Amino acid sequence: MKRIAGLPDAPPSLARFNADPAVRKTWEAFDAYENRAARRELVGELQKRQHGLCAYCEIELRDDDRRIEHFVPRSDPTIGTALTFDHANLMAVCHGGSRPKFDTDGETPDPRRYRRPPKANASCDVAKANRPASAFLDPRSIPPSPSLLAVGADGTLAPNAAACDHHCISVVEVAEHINGLSLNCERLNLARAAVRATLLELGLTTPETHYRAWVESNILPDQEGQLQPFFTTRRSLFGPLAEAILVRPPQAWI
Repeated sequence: MKRIAGLPDAPPSLARFNADPAVRKTWEAFDAYENRAARRELVGELQKRQHGLCAYCEIELRDDDRRIEHFVPRSDPTIGTALTFDHANLMAVCHGGSRPKFDTDGETPDPRRYRRPPKANASCDVAKANRPASAFLDPRSIPPSPSLLAVGADGTLAPNAAACDHHCISVVEVAEHINGLSLNCERLNLARAAVRATLLELGLTTPETHYRAWVESNILPDQEGQLQPFFTTRRSLFGPLAEAILVRPPQAWI
């Protein structure tokens, strides 16, 4: 999980929905509003702000694997209802491994997005469920650098103790966030390990004179503003060089 930029304002269609006296203010009503164009605009704007990555696991979002996440759940008994249509409470996430269409036996196999047994490989908002927001770190407010997370050779996420100490954030809090979102499920560990292994292999064949540019191409947004999937895996592997690149203004990767 990396720092992300939230929406500065409500997209026009969400603003129209909020101001429309003729519609019931339910999530189902918003989902259908303007023939679902409002929902498409909202999730598209969120995806753009997040450079194409899931706010939690950092897999690349696709039209068939993206949805809107309420950081403070709608079921929250105190403020959930009030924040349902608040743009500042919304992020774009994947389906958390819950879509069988991505099964390796299906028509569109992608083991990064679905792995059996599905319950053990659920992640992100599927694992978060309706637990209170206070149990998790908000990707929009975590420190941008150095990263609170490190990625091991087997793809497992762990708190970066030195960074946690630097930011005065509890290692236990970061570990509970990882566990609460099930970011170390086998499906995601294997995906991150594969990215790491590929980068190590490519790094051995990259000329030293091109190495920094190659690292930049792996951790900075491309010309369309997209980041490579599993950003934190790449960042962790490249270590101090990645951090030196990422802290340069204007920090366009956030």
